[in-house]
Amino acid sequence: WPRHPYRGEVSLNPTSLTLPRRLTRAFSAFWGGLYDNATLGRGQRYRHTILTDTKRALASYDWQRLLSLGRQLYCNLGEVRGPVLEKAMYAVGNGWIPQFYGDDQKWGERAEQWLNEHLKICDVRGEPYDFRTGLYLASVAMDRDGDVGLVLTESDGGYPMLQWIPAHRIGWTHGDEMLKEGPYRGLSMCNGVIFNALGRAVAYRVYDEIADVSTPANQRVYRDISARDMALLYQPDFHDAGRGVTAFAHAIKSCFDYLDVHEYERQAVKLASSIGLVEMNESGEADVGKAYIGGNGDTSAAGVRIEDLDGGSIRYFRANSGADLKPFVSDRPAENVNEFLEVILRGVYQGIGWPYEFTRDASKIGGANVRQIIDKVKRTILCRQHVLMNAATRYAGYSISKAVKLGLIPRSDEWWKWTWQLPEEPTVDLGRESQQDRENFKLGMGTLKQWYGKQGRWWLDEIEQRIFERAYVERRCKELGIDPRGVQLLTPNEIQSDEPPTREGVKVDKPEE
Repeated sequence: WPRHPYRGEVSLNPTSLTLPRRLTRAFSAFWGGLYDNATLGRGQRYRHTILTDTKRALASYDWQRLLSLGRQLYCNLGEVRGPVLEKAMYAVGNGWIPQFYGDDQKWGERAEQWLNEHLKICDVRGEPYDFRTGLYLASVAMDRDGDVGLVLTESDGGYPMLQWIPAHRIGWTHGDEMLKEGPYRGLSMCNGVIFNALGRAVAYRVYDEIADVSTPANQRVYRDISARDMALLYQPDFHDAGRGVTAFAHAIKSCFDYLDVHEYERQAVKLASSIGLVEMNESGEADVGKAYIGGNGDTSAAGVRIEDLDGGSIRYFRANSGADLKPFVSDRPAENVNEFLEVILRGVYQGIGWPYEFTRDASKIGGANVRQIIDKVKRTILCRQHVLMNAATRYAGYSISKAVKLGLIPRSDEWWKWTWQLPEEPTVDLGRESQQDRENFKLGMGTLKQWYGKQGRWWLDEIEQRIFERAYVERRCKELGIDPRGVQLLTPNEIQSDEPPTREGVKVDKPEE
């Protein structure tokens, strides 16, 4: 339609129709998209969903709308912002310390020292964006936006750096299209992700920052970054998902309903709070030019006499014939309103896999139920840490290889053997769980790695520190002629006695095995 005012064409799968963008949206509204909340405000609630690959079922317009609404809810609704920040805090926290697990410990110590210092300055944006802050914000972005990009880059001198790409700069393509030029010609691209014939992401189309978001996609400056140099962090809901969507895609309408009810109820409470007294008179309306002025002996037109005592802190009202004065009593907010809002929020939290009681209210549960909720939180955090772990390990290997190339650290065949010490696990009863862990360790059912890992510490570092402390105490005590037992706290099996051990009052030469 060359003369149509909306002649910009988009491809709509799987019908292979080429329609103006406005008609495409109408067609999508009739058939229905994958997420009903992306069609906020449309009257038709239940529609047939196009059965095709998931990455194509989510139209570009719907994906952009979900991204926009997810950010709006995050910035304006504490009930959405709260669990997002909590999940990021527990998933990242004060952990993510790189640890080398290879055999060449001497090289590993030097590489760990360099990597720890490098992670403080590895972000291209500079302070306050270091590596740990980037992981924290990446977790927030995965829930708020759906995904975030991580680019492995370098400075002008070849020094390794990383760059985080927000979700809105990846994509802006109108549905699924076939690339006709460039190094990836012949491959399909959907929502900014370029796929090969097997559905694997081989590159990402990243747009530069622009001042005007209304600029058409064909006029924006972009670059296609190979998947070897960029990773897209998200938690997919389908095997063939090409992009992530906001974690609140299932409940956007519910969240806006919650905002509306909460706002209207808040206005009603404010209005009720502004009314102190209700005057009932024969006319049923206020008399023009007659009002209470608060002085002693003032009388309204309705015949209500007012007297002030003690500077107005005590006030007496006397209603004459045909008039009455009563305090205004309000029952807002009603109890059923609070219960209704709780039902909405429980559905929102259940959809993101985060216990409602953990963030909102745990007063109604106790005992075993609390421990069950903490276990759910732990599993959710482990899923998030798994996604972050892959990206973090990939960058650790990349930065180490760059450092070896620049001669900052020596070469090693085990340059890729890296893991991360995660933060301390959340717990509801530290004393009980610590006692159980000690018993499991005594019975051979636990390891030092598990023991220290729950506390956010790396077991090799703790053992080395313990050996260092023991050697230091013994050396200094020997130099000064002091008994080490008076300085160092020893465990029962480490306590040595000058007297030989006894059994039933009889001295023996050696204790039994």
